Amino acid sequence: MLPDFPQAKNELMQVLTERMKLIQSGFMQPFGELPKFVMHEGDSFRIIRADGSIDEVPMKEAKVKITIEHSEVETMTPAEIIQRVDSMAEEMARQQSQIFFKKINETTAAVGNTIDVGGGELTVDDYLDMLSKVQFNFDENGEPKLPVAVTGEKLHEAMVKIQEQLRTDAAAKARFDEIIRQEKEEWRVRESNRKLVG
Repeated sequence: MLPDFPQAKNELMQVLTERMKLIQSGFMQPFGELPKFVMHEGDSFRIIRADGSIDEVPMKEAKVKITIEHSEVETMTPAEIIQRVDSMAEEMARQQSQIFFKKINETTAAVGNTIDVGGGELTVDDYLDMLSKVQFNFDENGEPKLPVAVTGEKLHEAMVKIQEQLRTDAAAKARFDEIIRQEKEEWRVRESNRKLVG
């Protein structure tokens, strides 16, 4: 009988698991930056928003299956094992991202925070309309922490044009600055209330 090496197997499993988490997080941008925690039981969780509203969210399943044939085991290289782990992580990230985007779409539609350009190109006015509907925070230097835009190639090109317009078009820049000013005032009030309560 061959030796089992349980400690070596456990250490290898930990290394591969950590790699999978790291790769998965990289493929899940911007969601990979969110805080993570383990839920040991339950079939749902609650989202408690800054405005006090609560949303009960049922758990969604994301799973990936990997099969390694007995005939492959003898000849598999470490690089091939890592490639399998990486492809599992990528698929898991894809499934989890779809779940997140679906929930975001449902939530924004339910509260009326959507902008429909009817198949046309996103304009600077559309972008500013979207920005005015979103609550965001500011860093310790008072700089806005603007929302992250997740886009495809076509929308990315429109966003590049919009960013250029915000630098060069005086009316668009003035409207952007006013949105930031209003949001900053609302943020100050939220922070003051939070400090008074806490």
